[in-house]
Amino acid sequence: MKKLLILFDYGTSNIWDVTNPSEPKISLEVEGLPVSEIVKNKLIEIRTAYENLFLNNKSEFSFKGFSSIEEKKKFTKLTEQVIKDFKNELPEWIVEIDVESMP
Repeated sequence: MKKLLILFDYGTSNIWDVTNPSEPKISLEVEGLPVSEIVKNKLIEIRTAYENLFLNNKSEFSFKGFSSIEEKKKFTKLTEQVIKDFKNELPEWIVEIDVESMP
């Protein structure tokens, strides 16, 4: 049984294989996951939205956050929906979220 963790970390897919707790977390590529294109597209949308929360240029890297409460609610809802989608498509897998990494 696979165990995945949604852990937000800039520059990654935010999907981590944590099946074996004695081994380091492995960042997974969205394209390689055995889920529908709909779920993959949602994961890419989440990754893009997360990375847009940062200012990243030659002189600065900083967290700027959401532009509105509505934007944050949309992000949270999409993340929760992806977890449900995973559970529907891969019921034998465990998918959790690292709430401490949620923006």
